[in-house]
Amino acid sequence: MGSQGPGFLSPPQHAGAALIFQILRLTYRQGTLARLSQTANAIEECSMQHRPLNTIAAEIKSDWRTRLNGAAVPYIEGLSELRDPRDQWFRETGADAIRGFLNNAQSWRGDVARRVKAELRAILKEHEAI
Repeated sequence: MGSQGPGFLSPPQHAGAALIFQILRLTYRQGTLARLSQTANAIEECSMQHRPLNTIAAEIKSDWRTRLNGAAVPYIEGLSELRDPRDQWFRETGADAIRGFLNNAQSWRGDVARRVKAELRAILKEHEAI
């Protein structure tokens, strides 16, 4: 075992898994079990997946109601049929549907809008890091 940590752990390629690997390596280096519960909590937070896109679309529809921008409607409908940014929607992916929605959702405002738009941006960022 070198300074990298246990020999059976090799750095993963996925961004989220790489962060988990770093946390485990630091815990191993410190050689203390007291930090293990903190590490487990950090891993749980890192590995939490996003809500399904169709769930997010349902929230958008219920909050935006009659103020829907006509250009955003097809993207909301696309999101309603998807669960993940990698899923196919006609010739586009879920990530394309998210981008299309965000580009056409400027008129959607309020607390829910800010939270959901931030969530969709985070999903895109995570998707692009893979």
